[in-house]
Amino acid sequence: MTTTRVTVDGTTWAGEAIDLTGESESVDGRDVVHVIRGEKSVDGIAVECPEPTPVYEHVGHVRADKSVRIRTALAAVARQRGLEAPQDDELAAVRKQLADLDPPSVDLSDARERVAAVDEDEVARLREEVAAHRGAAREREELGADREPAVERLTAAAGRLSDAETDKLAVEGALHRARERAREARDVREQRLRLQDRAGNLERAAREHLAGRLRGAFAAAVEAVPGEGRVPDEPESFEGDEVTAALAITRMADLRAPVVLECERFGSVGATADVLDASVIQM
Repeated sequence: MTTTRVTVDGTTWAGEAIDLTGESESVDGRDVVHVIRGEKSVDGIAVECPEPTPVYEHVGHVRADKSVRIRTALAAVARQRGLEAPQDDELAAVRKQLADLDPPSVDLSDARERVAAVDEDEVARLREEVAAHRGAAREREELGADREPAVERLTAAAGRLSDAETDKLAVEGALHRARERAREARDVREQRLRLQDRAGNLERAAREHLAGRLRGAFAAAVEAVPGEGRVPDEPESFEGDEVTAALAITRMADLRAPVVLECERFGSVGATADVLDASVIQM
């Protein structure tokens, strides 16, 4: 246990067990927890204590109306104790795959607008114009007349048609490539969803394994704290109230930071700290 200093509206308390029950009307336990975890500052409240461990997220604030995810909390305690799960290697690999996935952002609207902007009637008109000039040039050639003016008109019309068709092919090609990228992005997103599902399943299996490793320790901790509770077969099948489970896990864990209690289970705040083997702020 470590010494904690709590200041509320200019008044300071220090020690391993701090009783703020007389301040309950002016101080919200949730605000104290926010300050301890560094999530936000609260006017009039300051707490000097070690940085909380990851387990604190689960049992750092114990109150009657707050549920605790027992399996998750026990798995965090197991990790804190250096225990591993058989799913760890595969889970690490799946997480790496997820981190490496970067689905591109594709917007088809611009490419579609450019295709829609192509004047198909103009292209068709230019094709007819080229055909007409080609026919005129051939006819003058067959008649033995000067075909140069007709050829010049044909050449100019063919150039305009080539430019129009080149532009049309370019925007259609851009749309095709954008659709290909969109398909690739969809495939990546689907792969990411599959990997996320796999990671979720592995995480649940790992938590179950780790919580099971601490079943005996959890049952002993439940017996050691006040309140009704029983661990029949598996930690997640705990029978009893949430406060008893949270207190038992607090006793098992190294929170470093003081646990904030908004429940009355002990005779004194000092007894609370002794039983939980943790620094305590009693609200």
